[in-house]
Amino acid sequence: MTEFHRTAAWRALATRVRKRTQLPAECVGCHGIIWPGESFDVGHILDRYAYPDLALNEANVGPQHRGENRRLGGRAGARKTNSQRTRRTKGEFPEW
Repeated sequence: MTEFHRTAAWRALATRVRKRTQLPAECVGCHGIIWPGESFDVGHILDRYAYPDLALNEANVGPQHRGENRRLGGRAGARKTNSQRTRRTKGEFPEW
């Protein structure tokens, strides 16, 4: 979970969305059906990193399959982390 998802504003928004969600509902990620009894998270329709101004917009969030939400978030985090790494070419050694 990112720092953003630990904020009081996000938790309040996620709670409101969970309360108003009536199952079965359409997943905002894969557009499949979330059936009663299935666990779900609240996910962003438009990616939070690409559209930071929509991160707390209630129209930009909805129910999302739990595993799918966490998998996509992990991939986004890995992309961000890996983009900041420097790559070494073959035969190049770090200076110690």
